[in-house]
Amino acid sequence: MFNFKQWLVLVVCSLAILKAEGLFVNITFVRNAVARGAVCLDGSPPAYHLHRGSGTGINSWLIQLEGGGWCNNVTNCLSRMHTRLGSSKKMVENLAFSAILSNKKQYNPDFYNWNRVKVRYCDGSSFTGDVQAVNPATNLHFRGARVWLAVMQELLAKGMRNAENAVLSGCSAGGLASLMHCDSFRALLPMGTKVKCLSDAGFFLNTRDVSGAQYIKSYFKDVVALHGSAKNLPRTCTSRLTPAMCFFPQYVARQIRTPVFILNAAYDSWQIKNILAPLVNLTSRIANQTSSKLEFLSAVIGLGRSSSRGMFIDSCYTHCQTETQTSWFWQDSPILNRTTIAKAVGDWVYDRKLFQKIDCPYPCNPTCHHRKTKGRSILTRMGKLKQCWSSVLVLSMVVIGTGAVPITYLQSAVAKGAVCLDGSAPAYHFDKGFGSGVNNWIVHMEGGGWCTDVASCIKRKGTMKGSSKFMNKDFGFSGILGGKQNTNPDFYSWNRIKVRYCDGSSFTGNVEAVNPANKLFFRGARVWRAVIDDLMAKGMKNAQNAILSGCSAGALAAILHCDTFRAILPRTARVKCVSDAGYFIHGKDISGGSYIQSYYSKVVALHGSAKSLPISCTSKMKPELCFFPQYVVPSMRTPLFVINAAFDSWQIKNVLAPTGVDKRKEWANCKLDLKKCSAAQLRTVQGFRDQMMRALSPIHSTPSRGLFLDSCHAHCQGGSAASWSGAKGPQVANTKISKAVGNWFYGRSAFQKIDCPSPICNPTCPAISTDDAPMDSAFVDRAWDKWVKGNLGSSGSPLKAAVLINYDPTGPSRLLSTIAEQEGIDLYPVELKQFIDFMRRGSLPTETFVLGSNQYIITSVHENWFAARCLNTTQPAGEGAIVMQTAVYVLVALYDGSIGSASRAMAAADHFASQLGRKNL
Repeated sequence: MFNFKQWLVLVVCSLAILKAEGLFVNITFVRNAVARGAVCLDGSPPAYHLHRGSGTGINSWLIQLEGGGWCNNVTNCLSRMHTRLGSSKKMVENLAFSAILSNKKQYNPDFYNWNRVKVRYCDGSSFTGDVQAVNPATNLHFRGARVWLAVMQELLAKGMRNAENAVLSGCSAGGLASLMHCDSFRALLPMGTKVKCLSDAGFFLNTRDVSGAQYIKSYFKDVVALHGSAKNLPRTCTSRLTPAMCFFPQYVARQIRTPVFILNAAYDSWQIKNILAPLVNLTSRIANQTSSKLEFLSAVIGLGRSSSRGMFIDSCYTHCQTETQTSWFWQDSPILNRTTIAKAVGDWVYDRKLFQKIDCPYPCNPTCHHRKTKGRSILTRMGKLKQCWSSVLVLSMVVIGTGAVPITYLQSAVAKGAVCLDGSAPAYHFDKGFGSGVNNWIVHMEGGGWCTDVASCIKRKGTMKGSSKFMNKDFGFSGILGGKQNTNPDFYSWNRIKVRYCDGSSFTGNVEAVNPANKLFFRGARVWRAVIDDLMAKGMKNAQNAILSGCSAGALAAILHCDTFRAILPRTARVKCVSDAGYFIHGKDISGGSYIQSYYSKVVALHGSAKSLPISCTSKMKPELCFFPQYVVPSMRTPLFVINAAFDSWQIKNVLAPTGVDKRKEWANCKLDLKKCSAAQLRTVQGFRDQMMRALSPIHSTPSRGLFLDSCHAHCQGGSAASWSGAKGPQVANTKISKAVGNWFYGRSAFQKIDCPSPICNPTCPAISTDDAPMDSAFVDRAWDKWVKGNLGSSGSPLKAAVLINYDPTGPSRLLSTIAEQEGIDLYPVELKQFIDFMRRGSLPTETFVLGSNQYIITSVHENWFAARCLNTTQPAGEGAIVMQTAVYVLVALYDGSIGSASRAMAAADHFASQLGRKNL
């Protein structure tokens, strides 16, 4: 935990870095490049950000090429073209310039007054691709080399033709591009210009991975072939080697005539993860780091010790060091030979001093940020780092290997009309079974609410809930899908599948017609069947045991499709269904009406769900009533287990006290936190439990059915190891959820247990499971209430919404997230879990995240916080988010506006975070 002094230092440093990185530069689109075919993957124009030089730097130019990996096949290029890395339409209009691009002398002493340019990366080939033909089926443009030239020509016209000094730099894929284009950049400029190139984390190594395979060589070969890069790679290399080999700097750099500076970590974190040990856990990676460094140094030293070349090779576990102020030039930046990166590069550019230094062996350098921990190793926990550094990116190092499963796009389903709301292909994640579980299958349906009208569905289709284009490429499997015996003893070795949810109807919709005005596809039922058919072809047709499960809207889908699932599988298979937080009741709301019935009626009508709902129900009552499990379950033939909270947090908010009924917002606080309910409200909440009990009568009246009804204020409890089987997870009758479900499935013992009757009676429910939790919770509640009044709500307030999430990476689950508070936005627990999963992956600069109906992309990452901008906003000035992490919590602060608003939002978030810091929370 932070002590007060540490937190104070952290806050001061946070504000200092905010000041250092406070320059936001407008985007410039090179629209005239489109006619020349110089375009991003999606055909949109190239773009860059230019901040003009001044004084002695007016004729000096620093070009920084953005990084962001590559795409090596049509599928991932299609996915990429819908992000800022494939389309200028998705780029933020204002980009923060810092570190090597900073305009402040104290933070960037040698280049602060130069003309500084950030060239945006949207082609996926390190600016090398050039394929004339465009396949109309994909509309992908492979034109990276043309983009590079078009931007350079525009900059030449804007004054770079008169340059006295020029540096071409880049980070990661941009660092590779700076090497590939170094000599051609030199050739564009006047003979008298002093031109040099800087590659930051771009020296990608051609080496075998831990399995002995040449994964990266194969990957780069695919990139070069797909993008037609061969003709744009240095001829000094391609005349000797195959084009794919010339994507590796070790075969190119020695022939570069222009002076080059190589800045790299010997234990480059991206290369350790993606070249040395792709798709394996961190322990294996670290075991091979020493040999990795030897290979890396051998390749670098093989370039020769030319007097024109600079070199800064530190022994840090990091990637890209010129783009963050703390690594470029700061009070605790990485140091070699008592020299910071900024000084080493500056001395080399201005010929003050040659710098060619290689660090001591790992883990020797105490100035490396990943080394600044006390106590346990950074490889076993997220350390509390000295002074300013507490990078969110460290989280990715901690959790690698915790069950991330790659996505599978079902492209063949598109021809059958089995598509997401936007017409994109369905998707799922599949972790194959092994050992005794090789013929056992668990299919888990993702949740995420519904859309009831065209407007809400249109908004949804621009997110991962309506389009596979926006889905995360990897999904962390845990809880009922976990692959470890100690946390998921009965199902860990099964074939485990997560079916992604992108239709908004609990996989029931089926409307043939598509309105050309909105291009919405209501095809949820087809999506479900297409995925199941694909899994059958992959071996599920031989299943001996099978479970159809789901969470929330996915759990409802598991109930609605349960008997159909049973009918598809072999008669000899043991088939059962598990619903986690999907037993939505046909209940009365606080007005005495049934808001949820009206809501479901709209879902069923819009999506044409009636024909996909169980006929055993629709033959007796209205289709919308057959969206309620209590009317479907009585006629179900397949055994069903229901996991639910009697005080289900989603249903309390949306069935009992929906916003549309609570006109005076009297329930705004109570429905989010039952501790804030009045006595009268608690009686109403207790009455909701009574409604839940009556609706569950079809479950506990049938021996083949199982029931785990706890008295927690929760929603979805089977998706994380903490609540599924953790030591502090909820229990009913001294039994954890995992044991209850496992015993029921295998017939070891029946389980139909109902918890004690009040929302505070079960000490194993989250937030009341430890002795000190009530005290901490009381402090947080008071601090939150006071802070909210001054920072949220009115038009003059700095924030429009805020969410506080309990998130302690040192705790037993490391991923346990519960909503502590939220204001101005209504988020479901499943949405919060998706956000936490996003943070857990740690790929902050390359991924987007979703909160509510908005999708955000990271614009800058700092020591204990990051900033993001909304991609699908309708606000003229834009929308943004500040995400700040404390010892135990993640605070998300949402605001409207641009630069000025961002500063106010940061100050507001920092004020509340400092309050938590004083309590080590």
